[in-house]
Amino acid sequence: MQASTAHFNLNRLGVIVSSYAVNFYGTDYVTSPALQGAELPGIDSDRLFASWDIRSNRVQRLGNRENVPITATPDARIAIPADWTKLLKEDPHRAKEQLLRTRGDFQNNFDKGLICAAFEPADDGPQYLLYRPEAVME
Repeated sequence: MQASTAHFNLNRLGVIVSSYAVNFYGTDYVTSPALQGAELPGIDSDRLFASWDIRSNRVQRLGNRENVPITATPDARIAIPADWTKLLKEDPHRAKEQLLRTRGDFQNNFDKGLICAAFEPADDGPQYLLYRPEAVME
């Protein structure tokens, strides 16, 4: 849910993501002085797991600071909040809804055999980009 981390791992390092773990570290509970006394939801610690083939042509080229965009059209997109940390603090119920939505989106797309190989870090709507493996694998 952190756009800067997703951008770095997918677009700069060239990792590939094909699995999702629900509540990997356990549930965190939001605390905020502005929300004192409110009943706040627990936020699960879902995680994406990446593989990094450092011998692939794409990763080697990225390591040489080349721009290596994926030219294939994404088969799916998964939007995330532009500022996850702010959303957690200001509206933890909405944050939980967004987490559950993205969880379902990732699980459904991974079940279809898609992989996540790129990220669009736009301020107004950052998105994970998912592809058929043959569209991006070398």
